Amino acid sequence: MWVAAALAAGVWAASEADRAAARAALVEGVSAIDAPGGGIPGGYILIGDDIIPLAECRNYDGTTAFTAVAAFYGRGRAVLLAHPNFLSQADFLKDTKRLLQLLTVMHSGVYAMSTVIPGLVETSANLGVVKMNEEKVHIEVFPRSAVDGKLDEFALYAREIAELTGFTAIVGTKSPGWKENKDSRLAKIVAETFEEQNGKPMKVETIHAGLECGWHFGKNPKLDMVSIGVTTQDIHSPNEKLVLATVEPQVKLIEETLHKIAKL
Repeated sequence: MWVAAALAAGVWAASEADRAAARAALVEGVSAIDAPGGGIPGGYILIGDDIIPLAECRNYDGTTAFTAVAAFYGRGRAVLLAHPNFLSQADFLKDTKRLLQLLTVMHSGVYAMSTVIPGLVETSANLGVVKMNEEKVHIEVFPRSAVDGKLDEFALYAREIAELTGFTAIVGTKSPGWKENKDSRLAKIVAETFEEQNGKPMKVETIHAGLECGWHFGKNPKLDMVSIGVTTQDIHSPNEKLVLATVEPQVKLIEETLHKIAKL
């Protein structure tokens, strides 16, 4: 038996009409489905509202089983487990339960809010790529935080969850956090310079993201740093673009800021 588990991403769930329309579009014109190897590989166990059953067959014992399913892209997750020919039925069900327990309990989303800036996410994590072969399942989880201690805390949590469900957690290279500095002298200089050059206030805020500044901060926590940049669009995609008109103002801002720092 193959198993498909849908773990809802967020709180979104497709309506019955959405699922019916999606199913109709997917099976339009399909009258038969080839079964490679001369047989049906098995049925799916469906968990969650975001999985759409497409086809089912009747087993020898009279029960029915889904043999083709789909999921809304970006709206849920489908996990395929090994065919039982590779495992005994008892081991298969045991491993299925362990995997679903891990995926259900492993934290994904906001983990902690900032205690300094109201409304700012301090620590979060997200489930990444899940890979599987005949021997093992590889699950990637990506935590991020402005506070190194919170990353250590999450790593410990992940290890404990992995051990309880029969997995092994491997913690990769940690990207150092860069905690907000509300008393940054450099931020004030940059903001003043920006307003002088552009005739309007500069928007200064702390955001939840991973930046190279964390590595510098990790080497020298006394560094006063800001992160500024030109305007880009469709970041982290093949369509990423740079707005050229924002380059010259950025260069002038950096030049004048350096001049002011040199006079301190």
